[in-house]
Amino acid sequence: MLDENIIDIIFAVYTAIISGLFIVLYKKGNFLLLWLFTSIFFTIGNIIFIFRYYNSIYRLISNIFYFISALFLSSSIFQEYYQIFFNNRGSPETHYNGNERVFPVIFIIFSVALINFIQIPFLLYILIMMAFMTKIYLKIKSITHLFLLLAQIFTFLTLFFSVLHNFSIQGMWEIAYFMKLMLGGSLLATGLSAPTESKLHQSEEKFRTSYNRAEFYKDLFTHDINNILQSIQSALDLFAIYGKDLQDKKDFFDLIVLVHGQINRAANLVYNIKKLSEMDEKEYPLKEMDAWKCLKKSIDLIKKKYPHKKLKITLEHGAEKTLVKANELLFDVFKNILNNAIIHNKNEIIEITAKSHEIIINDSKYQKIEISDNGIGIHDAIKKKIFERATLKEKSITGTGLSLSLVKKIIESYKGEIWVENRIKEDYSKGSKVIILLPTK
Repeated sequence: MLDENIIDIIFAVYTAIISGLFIVLYKKGNFLLLWLFTSIFFTIGNIIFIFRYYNSIYRLISNIFYFISALFLSSSIFQEYYQIFFNNRGSPETHYNGNERVFPVIFIIFSVALINFIQIPFLLYILIMMAFMTKIYLKIKSITHLFLLLAQIFTFLTLFFSVLHNFSIQGMWEIAYFMKLMLGGSLLATGLSAPTESKLHQSEEKFRTSYNRAEFYKDLFTHDINNILQSIQSALDLFAIYGKDLQDKKDFFDLIVLVHGQINRAANLVYNIKKLSEMDEKEYPLKEMDAWKCLKKSIDLIKKKYPHKKLKITLEHGAEKTLVKANELLFDVFKNILNNAIIHNKNEIIEITAKSHEIIINDSKYQKIEISDNGIGIHDAIKKKIFERATLKEKSITGTGLSLSLVKKIIESYKGEIWVENRIKEDYSKGSKVIILLPTK
């Protein structure tokens, strides 16, 4: 039979290897930070425990490290318990991302009060921890949490058989060491399973998000395209009914313009859904761009798109260039804003004014671009909602359109801001003003 001291050395080396594994895992993926500290202090306690035969003070010091290890253990459990049952973070993928929140102070005080140098109360403490971890496991039902629960069970059994050994019961210390070995094995299994399970959860979440996004785009497209087709059908029905009696060319022309507008709307819908989908799957690196030049290009395109509309577009800008950090999607931002200003305008002459100047906010420079129109305006109650339509959480397909959702998403990718105000401050019905802040650096 191996000497007890040799077993202590073997177990100290074994737990040191486990701690090393936790360190590697944390550096690679921020897995189980508090369990890493639990393992490290547990290893230090095992190393110091080897020297207990030389001086009894080493046993006391090792126990201190064991209790510190237990404190980190309880902190991790209480934190996760709080996140799952009190903070609405019950999905498995939230437990391995390293973004650990501060747990309630009362839990720490409770842990410190229970951790003391008397073994029997400490057994009760471990039982309480096991109860918490059991509830967490039943909620999460992950392999990693199962191994964490087993580690606690073997901790309890190790301490229990150590107590029996102190009462001079034969064979108890051998069982206690075996339980310590099983404890180390559970920690090792935890370290091995955590990254694998985390990747599995991330894959499942990615698939779920992609599926929900596809369903959302399908519902959105189906709803809007049906509205567009109905409008075209109504125009054709009117033409069929009154076509023979249309003496006024203006009435005939109005029907053609209506159909043409709905076709443009359908084209915009297809284009914007395609762009939103691309933004979810493709990266668009930022670069230095001339925002004003991009706006002018969008204006040229919008004029060609609506040749029958009477457009009066005024540009007010003094600088030669308006350099911002953006990408080619900035063109889509301006195009969609201009398009909205035209299609939501009942005036015979559509007036659009664009202004730009540099401002400083919290020592950061921005180009502030304002695009005003004389359209139907946006009621104050829905000014914020118009940017929120294209989100996966949105259950309703009703709204003002997809284009502003795309615009907001693009602007946010630049770390910029966008909002809507009234063109005439006290009267929303006189038109809208879209304000964009784009960082210059």
